[in-house]
Amino acid sequence: MAQQAITEMTIEQLEKNKARYKGILTGFCFLWGVMIGVFIYALLFKSGRVSKVSPALLVVVLGSVTTMLPMFNQLKAVNNELKKRNTNAQ
Repeated sequence: MAQQAITEMTIEQLEKNKARYKGILTGFCFLWGVMIGVFIYALLFKSGRVSKVSPALLVVVLGSVTTMLPMFNQLKAVNNELKKRNTNAQ
């Protein structure tokens, strides 16, 4: 299925995309928070195999934020288009 431009979508499609993007971002942010928590736990409680955790993994965990940026930008564009259409409709 070809991707439609935001300006060509109906308001219903924009609302659907907004809900989908918010759900994806919520899930991804939750998983990112869990990753941070596990990493901090592994660093603080060095017992057994956990002591082998490298602090360099923090770069991977924090670097994963950049994978969320395109989704944030897309959600922002959808919100801006919805606001523009709502102000034009009034």
